[in-house]
Amino acid sequence: MSDAPRDLVTLVQRATERHASRPMFAIDRDGEWVHVTFADLARQEVRLRAALARLGVRAGDRVAIISKNREEWPVVLAATHALGAAIVPMYEMQHEDDWRHILRDAKARVCFVSTEAIYGRVRAMLGDLPDLAHVVALDRTALAHADDTSFRHLIDTAHAGEAPLVVPEPADVAAFIYTSGTTGKPKGVKLSHRALAFEMNAMGDEWDLGPGDRSVSILPWAHVGGFCELILGIDRGACAAVPSAFDKLADAMRATRPTIIVAVPRVWNALYDAIQKGMAARPPALRWVWDAAITAEKKRRAGVRPKKRERAARRIAHRVLFPAVRAKLGGELRYAVSGAAALSKEIAEMFECIGIPMFEVYGQTETGAVSTANRPGQNKLGTVGRPLRGVRIEIDRSVGDADDGSGEIVIHTPGAMLGYHGLAEETASVLRDDGAIRTGDLGKLDSDGYLLITGRLREVYKLENGKFVTPVPIEESLTLSPFISQALVWGWNKPHNVALLVVDSAAVKKWCEANGVRETAEFLSDARVRDLFAREIEERTRGSKGYERIAAFALVAEAFTTDNGMLTPTLKLKRSVVLARHRARIDALYV
Repeated sequence: MSDAPRDLVTLVQRATERHASRPMFAIDRDGEWVHVTFADLARQEVRLRAALARLGVRAGDRVAIISKNREEWPVVLAATHALGAAIVPMYEMQHEDDWRHILRDAKARVCFVSTEAIYGRVRAMLGDLPDLAHVVALDRTALAHADDTSFRHLIDTAHAGEAPLVVPEPADVAAFIYTSGTTGKPKGVKLSHRALAFEMNAMGDEWDLGPGDRSVSILPWAHVGGFCELILGIDRGACAAVPSAFDKLADAMRATRPTIIVAVPRVWNALYDAIQKGMAARPPALRWVWDAAITAEKKRRAGVRPKKRERAARRIAHRVLFPAVRAKLGGELRYAVSGAAALSKEIAEMFECIGIPMFEVYGQTETGAVSTANRPGQNKLGTVGRPLRGVRIEIDRSVGDADDGSGEIVIHTPGAMLGYHGLAEETASVLRDDGAIRTGDLGKLDSDGYLLITGRLREVYKLENGKFVTPVPIEESLTLSPFISQALVWGWNKPHNVALLVVDSAAVKKWCEANGVRETAEFLSDARVRDLFAREIEERTRGSKGYERIAAFALVAEAFTTDNGMLTPTLKLKRSVVLARHRARIDALYV
């Protein structure tokens, strides 16, 4: 687009003028969905901009926010940018030490928080945060807290027009988005207005997204993917439903009938698992129709003619079963997008078969979110697509020990970060002199230019025999089992691989009831239960190379979560934490 904005202030101003009367959000308020329009955003942004100016926020300052997705979030974002300041988003689920580190590192002047509880926790840190002058709670009412600690009070007492609009330079920093800290303290990725505006324009060109579209906000806006999804929706005039909680997601989809959903693989894995379990509970005849119809769809996509009975099953499924499944997701999905981690090809195929195209994308915070994407008419399952317009992928085969054409993925993109805040050495290790980003991911390009991710440099390990193992694809295969909810595969400098498996307690207990296994405190060590998991491992890793096979395993009931520190806020596995927590179990597998 020749008139495409090069900064987010101009982008938001243009969107609120073009789509003023249209709904921007559907907000779940005690089970009732209430619309917030683009004009509502514009009105509140002007008032909060004046309030922030009164609090001393100036161009070049930083404004932080610790909150889940909610209607005030984009108001804080827009007002911060309209003063020439940068936003510093954080997660509610983050550890206090991370909040303290980020607030201190970014030198945030104002911090918005969602709840009273978080307000108290941040206030208790003020002695360690000399730059933080104000903490504002979004949940505080103006009536009970008639001061600058209440978002509502700031809005109600501000005088619109007191703070002139600042249009930043494209090279100015728009956001400090901190990495999830899987291998140490979070690093502040500095993303410019130019980089983020490029992302909006490039992604908007790939997908036919417009004012008639509806999404459900699943990715947290504190994550670069969710951040860009939010701004892209605003730019294109689309409406996003904001559920009150993640466990309300299914209700939100049925109530708001999204046309597009963007989510991480864990969401698609959960939906796949729910669909599979739902079908397993149906009568045998319907289960056969489902399986035969999926087989028929896969054959058709591969250019193979299905058998007569499979064709019949496919016709029945398209009339009855597939529409029923799509109805549980709102019934109007045009396509789905998966990113932030690898998606199993089996899961993507199932959604494609039932009539929901699944587009996998790839990128990093350091590259401004999405760098490659599958899109309508150019979708190859098992890959993360082709580069966006203006992006080039380089494979550095001097890095890594793969013999399949893989190397480190290097991304040349206008969306590249300016660097890590205050970390010159770390920046130099990732941001090359020519502006390209070394991703630390391993991958290769196929003959059509589609990118395949083959591993992560930090996660690849060497067995005792010198063979290199990439654990993530093996872990993903294992979690396709209905009895395994999470997995960690390990074998660094060991003779073979072992696995730590988090059991799906409900599925295992149901299997035990059906197979006469009495549930006790030690039932996971029952020989029959272990035989079940041994069979599942064998089935799920059938296509693995010999040296990749799992020689021993341990079963655990405690899930890897953000609360116990084994997952990052973006649901990535903290391998070092899991290994430390379960070191004795893992070591025992080699005895």
